[in-house]
This record gives sequence, C-alpha cells and structure tokens, in this order.
Amino acid sequence: MNRNYEVCYTVGMRGIHDSGFVTEVIDQDTSLTQSERTEKKIHLLEKVISDQREILKEVLGEEKGNSVPQTFIPYKEVLDLYDGGLQVPEDVTLIWVDDNFGYMRRYPGKEEQERKGGNGLYYHASYWASPGMSYLFFNSIPLAQTGNELKKCWESGIRKMWVLNVGALKPLEIDMEFFLRYSWEAGKNTRNTKDVTQFISRWINRNFSGNFGMDAAEIYNLFAQINNVCKPEHLQSDKFSQNAYGNEAKYRIDILKDLSDRAGKIYQFLPEEEKDAFFELFLMKLQASYYINASFYFADRSRFFWEQGGMQAADSYLEKSRQMDRRKQELLYYYNHLMQDGKWEGILTPESFSPPPTVLYPAAKPALVIGAASLGVIREDNFIFHSHGGIEKIITLFNKGCGEIGYKAAVPKWLEVSETEGCVAAEKILTVRIRESERKICFEQGRTGQIIITGEDGIRYEIEIQAEKETAYPYREHAFYAEADGYISIPADGYSENVCTKEAAWRKIEYLGRGWGAAMEAFLEAAQDRAIESDAPGISDIRQDCYLKYPFFLENSGAFLLEIHRFLTLNPTGKVRFAVGVDNERPVLIETDTVDEWKGCWKDAVMNDGEKLYHMLPWLSSGYHILKIYPVDQYVTLNKLVIYTEKWKESNFGPFESAFYDGIKWNTAKGADMIPVNTEENQSGFWRELYGNPADRELLLPMLYAAPDFWKTERLYTRSDEKENRLGVVRYTCCQDGTKDILHQFGEGLFMEVDGIAAFEAEYALENSENAYVTASLPDGKYYWSHTQAETDGGSGFAMMIEGKGRYWENALEGPGMHYRIRIQNPGTYFVWLLMKFEDADSDSCYLLADGMQQDADRIFSSHGGFFTYSMKQRWHWRAVAALDLNAGEHILSVMGKKSGLRIDRIYMTQGNEWPPVDADWRESRRILFE
Repeated sequence: MNRNYEVCYTVGMRGIHDSGFVTEVIDQDTSLTQSERTEKKIHLLEKVISDQREILKEVLGEEKGNSVPQTFIPYKEVLDLYDGGLQVPEDVTLIWVDDNFGYMRRYPGKEEQERKGGNGLYYHASYWASPGMSYLFFNSIPLAQTGNELKKCWESGIRKMWVLNVGALKPLEIDMEFFLRYSWEAGKNTRNTKDVTQFISRWINRNFSGNFGMDAAEIYNLFAQINNVCKPEHLQSDKFSQNAYGNEAKYRIDILKDLSDRAGKIYQFLPEEEKDAFFELFLMKLQASYYINASFYFADRSRFFWEQGGMQAADSYLEKSRQMDRRKQELLYYYNHLMQDGKWEGILTPESFSPPPTVLYPAAKPALVIGAASLGVIREDNFIFHSHGGIEKIITLFNKGCGEIGYKAAVPKWLEVSETEGCVAAEKILTVRIRESERKICFEQGRTGQIIITGEDGIRYEIEIQAEKETAYPYREHAFYAEADGYISIPADGYSENVCTKEAAWRKIEYLGRGWGAAMEAFLEAAQDRAIESDAPGISDIRQDCYLKYPFFLENSGAFLLEIHRFLTLNPTGKVRFAVGVDNERPVLIETDTVDEWKGCWKDAVMNDGEKLYHMLPWLSSGYHILKIYPVDQYVTLNKLVIYTEKWKESNFGPFESAFYDGIKWNTAKGADMIPVNTEENQSGFWRELYGNPADRELLLPMLYAAPDFWKTERLYTRSDEKENRLGVVRYTCCQDGTKDILHQFGEGLFMEVDGIAAFEAEYALENSENAYVTASLPDGKYYWSHTQAETDGGSGFAMMIEGKGRYWENALEGPGMHYRIRIQNPGTYFVWLLMKFEDADSDSCYLLADGMQQDADRIFSSHGGFFTYSMKQRWHWRAVAALDLNAGEHILSVMGKKSGLRIDRIYMTQGNEWPPVDADWRESRRILFE
C-alpha cells in the first residue's frame, strides 16, 4: 500500500491495544528458568525483525528494501529485551521515547551514538494512559520543557528522526509548530525556538493583528506552568491546600482567572474576522482551564466550610462550582455548534468517549440542615508577625445558619483590620496587618495583643496575636534569605553564586519552574561522551568546584528539615543524584528512587510535575549560614529549596519565597500579600453574548448504561450504550427563610417492592433509622459513607461516597456500609442497578450483600473485581452490579465499601430487563411503616 511513498518502516513487535510482546508459549513453559525465558524472547524478537526485513526486500525490491528507513523502538517491555542483549541491525534507527508525560527516560550511550542507523525520538504532547492518568483535552506541558527536553536529546546524539504524538490537533497547534520548528532548526546558532517567549510572540503577531505577541507569550508561559503542576485532566479533590502557608488553592485560581481575563481582552480588541481563530487556537485553553480548576476549587471550598460548620457557605460554593461547570459546558457547546456555524463540530468533545472523558463533577458537600444564624471564625494557626514575613493575616468569618449574622471586632491600636463590624451571610474575609506607623516600634520592641470578635448571637472569639521582635541581622556583612513564619523558602534560581567549570555547570532554564519561575539544571560535559552507568561517582568523588550557593539566616537553632523540589529527570540505567552541603560540612549525597517510569514515586511525580525530596540538616545555630548544592548526575534539575524551622504542613506548592536582603535593601517575601480576591463571574459580560444561553437539554450529557450482559463482549475500549437524558424537577431546596432540613424530606418506613421493582435514593441511609442506615469500617471505625451532590432531582440531588483516595477493603464485611430494609412481595430474581460514578480503577468497585451474604461470582457483573471502563470513567451511569434471588418478606440490602471514591446516587431493583429510568422519569418506591 505504501511502496510508492516515502515511508519509514518500524520493525519489531508488540501486542494490540498497546499491550506487551505476547509470548504465551514461552511464558507457560515451566521447564525454563526466568533467564532462559528472557533469552528465548530475545531470539524470537530477533527472528521477527529479520523476517520483517526480508519481507521489505521482497515487496520493495532488494535495493529499496535495503535503503528504506527502518526504526526500532525500545519501549516498555521491549526495552528490557533490548537491554538484555537484543541485537538490532546496525542500519536501523533506534527511537528513544519519553515517559509519555514529556520527560525523557534515557539517552543513547557512546556505542549507540555511533550506530549507522542513528538515533531518533518519539515525544508525547497528548496521551491515552493508564486509568486516571490520560491527558487528552489540551496540552499543558510548557514549551520551555519541550524545548529543554529536545535540547538534551540533540546534545545526547538523538538527531536522526523526531516524532510528536500530538493527539487532538486543534488545541495543540502552537505546541505542534514549536516541535516542528525546533526539529528543523536544531543545532543551528540562530533559532526561532531558542527563546519560547519570542517564539510565542512571533507566532501570535504572525497570525493576528494588534501586536499582542509579548502579552500573549507571558500569558501562555504562565498558563502552561501553573496548569502543569496538576493538569486539568488530573484534578482531584483537595489537590491544593486552603490553609497551609496561605490559601494556595485560591492563589492558583486567581492566576488562572487573571490569565483568562487578559486573553479575553486581546480577543475583544481583534477584528471580527480573526476572533474565531484566536478563540480556537489560544483563548479556549485559557478559559477551559480556569472553569475546570475553579469548579474544583469551589467544590473543595464547599467541603471545607461543611467541615467547619459553615453550611450556608457550603451550599454557596457548591452553586459556584456548578456555575463554573456550566460555563465550561457552554464553551464546548459554542466551540462545536455555534463557532463558524459548527465547522468544528465533534473536534473538541473532552466529556465523551472516545478518548476517555476528562474530569467531571468535582465532589462538594451541600448542607443537610441549616438552622438559625450563628457566627463562626477560622483563623490561621500562626498569628505571629515577623518583620520580614507575611504582611497580612487572615480571619475568616462565616455563618453557621441562615440569613445574616452581625459581628464586631475589638482590635489593639497597633493593628488594623479590614472591617471591625458588619454582617456575614455565607463568608467574609478579614485581613489583619500592623499599622504602617507602628511597624518600626513593634519590631524593635515586640508586641502582644488580642483581637476579640463577638457575634450578635453572643458568641465570643479571642485571638492571640504577636509581633516578634526583630533579630540582629548582619546587614553590613552579608546578603541572605531570612527565616520567618516557620520556614526559609528559596527558589532554585535565587542563588547568590553559581560556581562552574568547563566540565560542570548549573544552567538556568527559564519558564521551567514548578508553577512559575525558572529551574536550575546540571550539565556535565563528560556525561555526553558515555552512557551514564550505575557506578557513577560516589560521595568521595563529588566535585566541589561546581555548586550553587544560597545564604540564609536562622532566628532559631536546631536540626531542621530541608525539602528539595526536583523537576523530573530520569535515568533507568544509572542514578539521579546531587549533593547538599551546609557551611563547611562535608556534602551529603541525595538520591532518588524515581529513575524511570513506574519506579519510586514516578506516578506521583508526573501527576504533580516533579518530586519532593527530604533531608535533615545537621544542628545549626541561630545566625548566618551557607547552603550549597553540587551536581552529581547529568541533567538533575531543581526548582525550589525549603528549610522548615517549625512543624511541616502538607501543601502542594510549599511556602512562598522568603524575604531576601541583597546587601542594600530587602526584597519582600513572595506571597506576603496572598489574600483571596473576588472571582465572581460577570454573567452580563461579552462572554454571555458569545456563548449565548443554551438550554439545559443542549448541555446535558446522555445517560450511559451497563446491562447484565455488559461484560460478555470486550468493553475496555468500547463505546457504552446510552440514551437521551432529561432532568426531573428540583426536589431539595431551602425554605423561604433560608433554613433547610433535607433529612425530613426522606420520608420514613421500609421500601416496598411493587410489580417487581424497588427504587430508592442512596442518601436515605443518612437518616440512620432501622430502615436505612450507615455503618463504619471495621475495626478502626474511621471510614463511612457520607454525602456529596448529584446531578439528579433536577440538579439538586445527593449521592453517597467514601471520601479519601486509595482505601481498599478486601473483606466485604469490614468496609463501610449502607443498609436498606426492603419488603419483597414478588419473589424471584432481581437485577440490582446502581447509578454510580468513578474516577479511575482505584475508585470503581463496591460489594453488594443481601441479608449479610455476599453473592457468588457468577451473580456479580464486573470485570477483574471492578467496574472500570474507559468509556464510563468520570461519567454518571447506570450499572447492573448483581443478580439477587429474593423470597417474599423483608430483606436487608447492603452496599459495602470496597474502594473509596466511588459515588452512588440511586438504587434500582427489577425483575425485568428494562433499563432504569432517567431523572425526569424516576419514580421511587413507597415507604411503609409497619408495627
């Protein structure tokens, strides 16, 4: 078919659906040892390659068959065979592959660099991955990262052929052109891709009028960095902290909103004939990213306030989360159906299979009960001001009940508070700072005081506050980072000296920092002439003539924890190491186990754009010190260093950059003014005009179904059965006075089966009556089913889930349970359907018990103990989970936890073969009280 075209042929073999090299006969031969099996696989693959090359000569002719480009890809399990001694013909090009997430795994050694066939690259900007790891909506790998990985490939002799897995073409046009342009210009002194800011600027100015290139470049660089910390496709609940070292979650959302707004302003200034192109190539990604991230932040905020007792805020933030989700749906509808009269319909469908749907429906926590107004207060753990720490502290006021609650704040004269009296509906943020006129004397002498906040309900909160006396800094002698607020946080490119040699250096890579900023990369000249072997230099061989120097000042003495944020570099045939030294102490070797995919903390690292390593520093006295970082292995790259002088708090970004004295003046600590700002959406703005106001039915996703025979055919990669979804009426609302009592709307009594059907809501277990109740996990009692929102009941519904990630119960009787008493009038076999949602293969399963008994395997409808399929991940769907044989009378149906994270909304039991109804047609069973 391709004989008349210029084609490259890949030799070798793997299985279908990206599965491994299938060698069943060899694997099942019990007479062979493991090493003998490996040897036979190698010989088999060599025979495959030899036969393939003969076929090419037969079909193409001897001359062309010998000269046509051929490649071999040492990838996944085939790489193990290659390392085990597989002989690849000398004229075949070796194609080296990244880890599928934009981080190169390895580079050719000296012998491989000298091969006649040379070396090539296969690089990913999109990937259909293991469950929960795909990124297919749009690419957030920074161009700086792509460029730096390509630079390392070129330096390491990968120069023959470069291939990009681009996935969906339209959202990745900038990324694709950057890769192609870099490939064409690699090795040249003058390159358009050498500076990513200039590349984006030229790209924008070439395609659009107005000279907005530099502004767009700044937007795009930061957009990629802030997103790649956690790709939108990988978002999970509580990914970013709301109360450790400030509200980092809100800080990130504010950046994303600002970037989206700035890009929107460029759009508004463009002529009409350019707007659609700018939207589809650039703006869509900025807006979609903000909407998705904001929907998760607001859902997290809902749960945060629910746990604090702020029920009105819990509901308010759920509504905001839903608003952000709707804006995303409107964007997708506009892109596919309205823009250019639907020219690109079907090209951007991230919520539907195939490929696997992106993240959907972040879990919030709506109020079950809202009573009378009452004041609540949340304050920071550390209410101590340091002369060069955070400028402001936060006090969060909230209303535990309905309506508004008044408050007054009594404040010492040396402090100022944003508001000293007022009313709180859902939430109000108060900022506290030292008066500018009082700062000097406060930090010269130290101050203590108390803020007293009193609600009109009489509840009083007393908050102790302190201004720490400034320590005696060595102003005339040194530059340094200053300890404050329990840490010293230093960006990797914030060194005072970069000491290099001709053979070893630290290189600054702009726009490669985690979230923002730059990173520092080790470059060792000698490593370019050899493969990096496992016996690379030991601690005695650490070269101390190359290092980064970071001066810092401690107020406290002690042995403190050092946290190093590492950009992911891999080395499966060697090690990834650097060394740390303090003052004149001997350097200490720091090594990671994350040297390749699926080793060490690799999965967490690719899902979080880097790895955090820890080292306990030796005992250090109060005063001035020097931290030095030495390179040991090629390309090791660092983003950030943090010394914790107080208790470590779990967060994503870690503390923001500390204040730095440069020998003349102080540079203020970053994040010192990290105060939440307004992120309210302007519904009357031009985006409402652009998106229009599509009806709910236009945005509603179809309902998916997995019937009892679902698993009788191959389903992992197959589109699911579906039918049109329609919403019912809104069921759960607040009373006119703002109060709320959901539990009283559940009814009472056991659930009656009528005409072979019993249908009821999973959340009824929250009533904890003899007819519906929850039980905790055994024996610890720590885990239980709790509520979250659902999309049923006209969008007001509830679902149940076990919160947390990665919990698993092997024994069905030990997991958290939901239990329902049912009266069966028509005995026989009942198919039990659950309306459910799972995120990945770690949250896709539960047990079903009837009268405390688990069902036989042939009565359970699942695959490998779970429900996961790519087509149904993240989507609400009806699934038949088991067949129960029930006689007439009362029974207890129990849904027991197997994996945390699974959400269950409704339960439908039927003797028939019909699918459960969609929301608009839902009719639940009567509940009857029996004495």
